[in-house]
Amino acid sequence: MAVIASEDWDQYFAERGDVATARGSLREQLDDLSDYVFSSTTSDFAVIDVTQETTKQTIVTNAHEFDDAVRRSPKPRTRIISIHSPRTIAPLKITSSLAAKVFQTYEVKENFLRVLLSFGDEPHQSEAGSSNRTFVSSPDGNYVLSYKLNYVERNHRPGQDPWSFRHVGVYHHHKDDQDLIILLHCSPTSSLYVKLAQHVKHDSENPSATRRLVEFCHRPELLHRLTLACYVDNWRPYLRYLGDQFSKINNRAMVSTAEHTGKENFVHVQKLRNIIDFALFANACCSSNLDVAQSLETSLHVGEKETPTFSTTESMLQGFISSSHVLQDRVRNTIDLIGYTLTLHNQLETARFDREIRDMTHELKNLAQETSVVTKKLKDLTENTVDDSAIVRIITIVSAFYLPGSFVATIFGMNFFDFDAAASRITITEDFWIFVAFWATLTLLTGALFYLTYLRNSWRKKSSRSWLSKWSKKV
Repeated sequence: MAVIASEDWDQYFAERGDVATARGSLREQLDDLSDYVFSSTTSDFAVIDVTQETTKQTIVTNAHEFDDAVRRSPKPRTRIISIHSPRTIAPLKITSSLAAKVFQTYEVKENFLRVLLSFGDEPHQSEAGSSNRTFVSSPDGNYVLSYKLNYVERNHRPGQDPWSFRHVGVYHHHKDDQDLIILLHCSPTSSLYVKLAQHVKHDSENPSATRRLVEFCHRPELLHRLTLACYVDNWRPYLRYLGDQFSKINNRAMVSTAEHTGKENFVHVQKLRNIIDFALFANACCSSNLDVAQSLETSLHVGEKETPTFSTTESMLQGFISSSHVLQDRVRNTIDLIGYTLTLHNQLETARFDREIRDMTHELKNLAQETSVVTKKLKDLTENTVDDSAIVRIITIVSAFYLPGSFVATIFGMNFFDFDAAASRITITEDFWIFVAFWATLTLLTGALFYLTYLRNSWRKKSSRSWLSKWSKKV
């Protein structure tokens, strides 16, 4: 399918006779953006034929239905081809091959292809100020007019931003016997499509509807006035919305003090920067709209009746552009005010930290002095301890010297030993076993007590470690 579509576009460029365009960047853009701009499955667009007596609408879904609509007789005075996308960021409801067929059939100018390739997404930042306006006239009074109108519209979706940027594409080929109009919409219920359907609606019982139908057939340039009327005035409530967002932040910034400022001021700067971005984008879009309005007034040679309408539109757009500039300047002033407040806050914080550091330095100095005194006392205590240790060591040595003698004297001084004068020797009494029994028992009890104490301490340490482990896992 992609190969067939590519061949259809090759034929379109070849019929235009512009080799540079066929091989240039426009052809490359078509290949790159085709998946985003065109539907990959089916087509679903309207062909509206308008005469002075009636209006007939045909929904086209394939090439055969389009051929039938083209060959329809009698030939309509005005033919409108309305192509839309389901939503702003969705492809148009027309396949690439059928779009190429439409362009070939009506010999649509290449510049409108640039307008077509901008669909499938919101207006790009780099194209905000570009209307891709083209006006080519011939001596016989025929002309080709095409442009893109960037606008803003309420999206009626929950969220922080209730507005969406969108665009509409218009192609108008005027001939003595017929007017061809191709419209590109971002949604099936766009304001232009709805109002245009109401404007060309046939109602034989309504004289005003019949007059509108006749007037539209004789003066198809009214479509452009209707296009501007649908979207230009949307910039007024949108700029008011940006102004309200700015006022909320500005009021907070005006009462903010350096002592109590905080992180929220950084958030305010972010929001203000965002408002500036939107205001800049709106300014560029309004400038491109103004270019379209001025071009329509001069190119279509409108009568005195329409001149005030276009002049009013131009005046409105110039006012929106001026309001956008004023809003940008005020936002920048508030950003500067918040910046000054943050700078003063940082200076106050720096001074506070400096005072705290000086106080801490003074405390550390006093602590160092106190530590020096404690160190000196510990040194004296250590020296005294060393002296005491030397004395204890001397006492221990002396005690070790006398202890064996004391032990021997104690043993032999007990009643368990007798001196046999006849035999001239020391004898052991029969009750000596009592001494051995008490000595052995006390020795065993002492060892057992020491062992039990050791086990108890070990169990406490193990329990403490187990509790700490469980506590750390819970934490």
